[in-house]
Amino acid sequence: MGPRPRLRELLREGIDPPVLKRLLGGAMIYRQILSYGLVGISNTLITIASIALLTAMRINLILANAIGFAIGLANSFLWNERFTFKAKGAPIPFLISFAIAYCLNLAALLLLEPLSHVSPLVPQAIGVGIYVVTFFVLMKIWVYR
Repeated sequence: MGPRPRLRELLREGIDPPVLKRLLGGAMIYRQILSYGLVGISNTLITIASIALLTAMRINLILANAIGFAIGLANSFLWNERFTFKAKGAPIPFLISFAIAYCLNLAALLLLEPLSHVSPLVPQAIGVGIYVVTFFVLMKIWVYR
């Protein structure tokens, strides 16, 4: 198997099935997806615990939320580097990837808001799904090469 393609090559040439298979790394992808899920669960718990602790310390709700998310992102970067991808990560591409995934999540939420009459969780669940997949793919092909 040849070297993994770079993001610029993919954007310039498009993704065809052999390139996609080489990009994702075959069977190793299943271990990475599982690891990514476990890191995501730990991020969620750490973020919630941080926000709860900060609000219990009477820190402003918005500031507590921002600090909690920053702690969760730092945890995500560290454990995805060491556990999920086992490769040195690049912090700036990581933050850009997060921003892209979050913006797609927000766009989906806004576009799907009419479905909230069925359940407010429908647009949220679809948005989170888009976020999770987008962030994983960007980390796999750009952040942790």
